[in-house]
Amino acid sequence: MLIEILSGALLALAQPPAAGGAVDKSATPPMDAAAQACRVEPGDARIELLVEAHARGWARLPLAPQRPAPVRLLSSLPGKGHGAMQVLSTLFAPRLFALALLCAATGTAWGACEGMLNRTLAGIDDKPRSLCQYTGRVVLVVNTASQCGYTPQYEGLEALYRKYRARGLVVLGFPSNDFGGQEPGSNRQIAEFCINEYAIEFPMFAKTSLRGAQANPLYADLVKATGKPPQWNFHKYLVGRDGRSVQSFDSRVAPGDPRLIAALEKLLAAP
Repeated sequence: MLIEILSGALLALAQPPAAGGAVDKSATPPMDAAAQACRVEPGDARIELLVEAHARGWARLPLAPQRPAPVRLLSSLPGKGHGAMQVLSTLFAPRLFALALLCAATGTAWGACEGMLNRTLAGIDDKPRSLCQYTGRVVLVVNTASQCGYTPQYEGLEALYRKYRARGLVVLGFPSNDFGGQEPGSNRQIAEFCINEYAIEFPMFAKTSLRGAQANPLYADLVKATGKPPQWNFHKYLVGRDGRSVQSFDSRVAPGDPRLIAALEKLLAAP
């Protein structure tokens, strides 16, 4: 079924823009408009595809407020098969229907958010960020610190992220002051350090506690899954695409360590 949906979307998107053929980036709507149209979090990486569709004239966003978003409408139709698509094609113009297909496809592929990623945590900017946007990816979770002997691992983590992100890797950084008091700064100071010293692009989250009653709930589940709590900064958990299988690597395992790379390659190769 997913293949049929994606095939239909690709055929619809293969049509050139109605006039001129040029991409009007100025017409691109805000990310939150695209997110609202497809009922996903504003920070969800999937909406970049939808915004690009809008920019190329394939679809128009946002939808009328009184009209159900395509993904909701599709999910409410029985069978979700060809009959549902025919109904949608009569309700939406062809280009808007292409967007409906894209929303439905992403919802079908990644809509089931389960396991470790079924939660919302504060980002480094203190705004809530749903981990569901990383569903279907291989996730490397790392507790970081700015004044640690392992702090140079930031460089290796960023290199790993840039090398493998196109294949489905995302690195998530969680600053913590739990070990040796080596992350004393505020979220803003940590963000500035990451950008200025290591040009970090992978997602960073708000400073958090990893131990005791106030432990980050994601870390509580990671520890439960592996039986191995972090003993120091830059401990690493590698989570499979299913959001449930987890491997643990201690701080001494650098981002480029063959053991970590081998485990990562194996997970990325998995369907």
